[in-house]
Amino acid sequence: LILYPCVAVSAMILFLYADVCLATSINFVFHAKGQTLTVGPALAFSVVIIAIDSFQAKAYLIAFCIAGMSIVWPFVKLIALLAAWQAPEFMMSWRLRGRLLVFLDEYGKWSLMDTWLGILALACYKLAWHSAESDAFFMVDPVPNMPFFMFVFASVLTLALGHVASGLHRRALEWDRGHEEHAAAD
Repeated sequence: LILYPCVAVSAMILFLYADVCLATSINFVFHAKGQTLTVGPALAFSVVIIAIDSFQAKAYLIAFCIAGMSIVWPFVKLIALLAAWQAPEFMMSWRLRGRLLVFLDEYGKWSLMDTWLGILALACYKLAWHSAESDAFFMVDPVPNMPFFMFVFASVLTLALGHVASGLHRRALEWDRGHEEHAAAD
């Protein structure tokens, strides 16, 4: 019973870490005459930095989407899951709990879009130029850091928490119905 809230709070801590710490670094790699020079991290990003930079660049829609979907939504989902898990029946009926869990289960999967977009951004930043006449090249090399992976892990962990809560809710409803039918038969 105590494990579920501990895992949910751990996921919140992971999201906080992933949001504020540098998730991706971008290195510039120069190579010529058999020697390589790496400048980096030349650029570094976190989710919060991207949201702030987007807002300052007047890209309000992007800033809102990042802030809402990548920063706020994971915490709202985890808090709602904790409420569904902990709330007594007089505060949250079985029906309301079921509706909330179905909503979180269906719309919570959109959190994986963050991961997909992050991987897509890494792939898009991977740029290179190679000289046709020598071994010289220039490469933009994006490097995912630990917060990037923690964001992915926290997203998957949150999905798993939603599935556990939904499954146990359904099982409790089935047990309650079976218990009522058994009591009615006696």
